Parts: sequence; structure tokens; C-alpha cells
Amino acid sequence: MSRKKDTKTKILDAAEALFSRDGIAKTSLRTIIAKANVNIAAIHYHFGSKKEVISAVYLRRLQPINEKRLAKLQEMKEQAGEEKLDLEEIIKAFLLPILICESVSKNEREKMRKLFSHVQTEPDEVAHIMDMFKDVFEQYTMAIAEVLPQLSKDDLTLRFMFMIGVMGSIMNKNIFHNKLSKIDEKTPFEVFLNKAIKFVAAGFKA
Repeated sequence: MSRKKDTKTKILDAAEALFSRDGIAKTSLRTIIAKANVNIAAIHYHFGSKKEVISAVYLRRLQPINEKRLAKLQEMKEQAGEEKLDLEEIIKAFLLPILICESVSKNEREKMRKLFSHVQTEPDEVAHIMDMFKDVFEQYTMAIAEVLPQLSKDDLTLRFMFMIGVMGSIMNKNIFHNKLSKIDEKTPFEVFLNKAIKFVAAGFKA
């Protein structure tokens, strides 16, 4: 059993590294097999196809983040009772789990950032994983709709997508540390996060 688990992990690690570095479309099963140092039978046994490898790679990274998001939102609802939730707290609950990316090594963080960026840059390659976001999307848009009932469904969805774009910018801290921005590289991650929360809240209310 442990051998199977080790082989599966090796395949996932290799696929994640290659997807992050080269992109999903440019990564073949052959290159994954070579990097993981396994045979084609191992890929087919554990996953069956490249599509399933992609799903497993993203699920491994997204599941803990989405579980934290849903758990925090549920906790907030229970504490609020009949009261409305606070918009900034909802946004914080959605964005805060990306701190998981800050708890790993710089190399791992860079891989995760690039991996998540492919959701936007290679939509056709990851279209089949969108169901992984379904529960989070539905629960959070419902929560925001209760706070801002004046927003149409289309406006709410569009602004939620903008929030996801902001999240991507937060994860890519390199965009803040350049000659144009001149922001101190020692600025804590939480500072960017807190400013982003206020920015996104204002966007939802606009």
C-alpha cells in the first residue's frame, strides 16, 4: 500500500512541477512519466489519463483552501444568528486561506502561484476542474447577496470574478515590489491582504 501511495505522490509532484514551469498544454504524460521516474502503467493505474492527473494535482492544492473557506463561512453564519454578516468579513474569509501559500517554502509558493495562474491563462485545459469551485462560489455569492441584495446576479458574479483577480495579484507579490511601486519588500503579506479586503469591499458596494 505504501508503495502505491509513494508512486502516486511522485506522479503528482512531478506533474505539478511541470505544469507550473511549462504550462499544462505543453506538458505531456511522457514528460511526467520521465520526471517521476515511473512507467506508463503506473499513470494508468492511479489516474487513467492526463485529464485525471490535472484534476488530482489541483484537488490536492485546492481542497484544503476550499475546506477552510467553507468552514469559516459556516462559523460566521452560526455566530451571526439572525444578524447579517459583515461584507469585509466575508471577503476576508474567502481570501485568508491563501495564507496557506505563505506557509510553504519560497520554491513551493512559486509553484503554487504559477499553478493557480493557469486556471486563468489556460481555461480550456482546466475547464473540467471548475466543479471544485462550485460549492465555494455558490455559498459565498449567496452570503454576499444577502448583504448586498441590490446587486443583480450578473453584477454579483462579475464582481466576484474581479475578487478572484485581486486574489491572484496578492499571491504574486512580485508585482508590488518593482521600480514603479517602490513598496518595501519587507512589507508583511497581511498588509497587502487587509488593503485588498477594503478594496474589494468597495468594489462590491460601488
